[in-house]
Amino acid sequence: MPILSSSFARAASPPALLLALAAVAAVAALPACSNHADETSEAAPTTDANVADADTDTSSAPRDSGLDASSLGPRDAALADSGGGSPHDGALPGPLDAGPGAGADTDAGADASIGGPRRPFPQHVTYATASIRPNHRTQAQLDDRVATLYRQWKARYLVDVANTSPRQAYVFYNLENSSTGTAGAVSCSEGHGYGMLLAAYLAGNDGAARADFNALSRFYDAHRSSIEPTLMGWQQVRQGANVVNNPSGGTDSATDGDLDIAYAFLVADNQWGSTGTIDYRAKGVAMLRGISHGLLAASDKHLRLGDWVRDTDVTYGKATRTSDFFLGHLKAFEAFDGTLGFSQARTTTTAIASAQMASGGSSATGLLPDFMTKASGAWQPVASGFLEGNHDGDYHYNACRVPWRLGTFELTTGDRTLHPGLASVNAFIRRAANDNPHNVKAGYRVSTGTPGQSYANYEDLSFTAPFLVSAGIDPQNQAWMNSLWDTVAEGFPTANSVYFGNSIRVLSVLVASGNWWVPVP
Repeated sequence: MPILSSSFARAASPPALLLALAAVAAVAALPACSNHADETSEAAPTTDANVADADTDTSSAPRDSGLDASSLGPRDAALADSGGGSPHDGALPGPLDAGPGAGADTDAGADASIGGPRRPFPQHVTYATASIRPNHRTQAQLDDRVATLYRQWKARYLVDVANTSPRQAYVFYNLENSSTGTAGAVSCSEGHGYGMLLAAYLAGNDGAARADFNALSRFYDAHRSSIEPTLMGWQQVRQGANVVNNPSGGTDSATDGDLDIAYAFLVADNQWGSTGTIDYRAKGVAMLRGISHGLLAASDKHLRLGDWVRDTDVTYGKATRTSDFFLGHLKAFEAFDGTLGFSQARTTTTAIASAQMASGGSSATGLLPDFMTKASGAWQPVASGFLEGNHDGDYHYNACRVPWRLGTFELTTGDRTLHPGLASVNAFIRRAANDNPHNVKAGYRVSTGTPGQSYANYEDLSFTAPFLVSAGIDPQNQAWMNSLWDTVAEGFPTANSVYFGNSIRVLSVLVASGNWWVPVP
């Protein structure tokens, strides 16, 4: 039986990294990569017991706050003092991990002979009618900032596995020691998906992008799920001289990581073609079959939490995680193979989101809870402690990614089905923050109290960055979007933030700058 992994658990794909530093203490609980109900991931399985108050987080340092060292907890303050110069900032990977570029990339020459990227960064995609992007910076300035943030992210988190030939690499999600409950944790499928997406989209700007992507692909191959073999084990740890799927609950999959990895293979196919040493398209399509079989419920095709869930499971069989609502991915998957149920999955997911955004604790805010379950024929927020912690039914470290994911779908497809809900989200957060991005808090109530009330007193990059994307759906948000860009893209030093916030930030600015394109068959 899969272990839950709070934040990094399994809650459905390396979910959210709920990491918050408690008052004078250090790391408390963040949701990064989560999956099962018994796993301890990012920090604590997140009962909020590590935070000063289960109802009101009074920690003085938000895991990703990062404006100046004086406002940070001991771990992040040390990172700020170091300037982030070392890619490992004090958490040296050791002999297993040799750092970027250390492994032999024996296929680099063969792939290079095929030709360069077909859609090199930047792409300047035309988004939906009436959509906007930051207009107080030139397009060249937007592009340059995306590339700069990616270079910083890559230098910090992309790590090669030593003595691998051909080269393997992973995203060191636990660089900042956020996964305190899992000894030796280094990688999770959520972060792996982020890394593969970024390498594929930044090709052309980063000359090593294809070699990096191939190294990440090989690591995925070496760490497949023990249940659905085309999917990835959700968490990897150091074990002696090796990096292996965590035998204590990390061998099965988490939905978000698998969706991103599959999508990244399809992007890679469009970017470089699939006639090189790795057949990206074949890998992507194989994953689509695995996703269909292992991650879509048989009846309505709702997204399961991972391949460890069965429809007959009375607790998790009728549950879904909102941070897995990748409507754009599902639409692209359908185009590559229309026989696997992705159209119904998108319809079901859209219906779940649309109904919740307009009802109950979400009606005044549009905010979705981290997890939802189907009871008496209707989808609703789960109760506290369902899988990861006290705020499973609130807008927490999983749901914080929803404005980015759903916003990206509307921007790139023009589908306005969820526009009313996203408009509510934008109106709420602008109101709650008084149009000041620094007033966005790390968590809002949906089902545990007064809807829309914040239970955290700090800002967190992983919550602020996604609103940059959702702001782009309406010209009324222009000044707000510009302010978000200043804060998200230019105001949070990479060295002062952690993996979760830094990763979401780079992907959000990539979309907001107009450089997210959709792969086609």
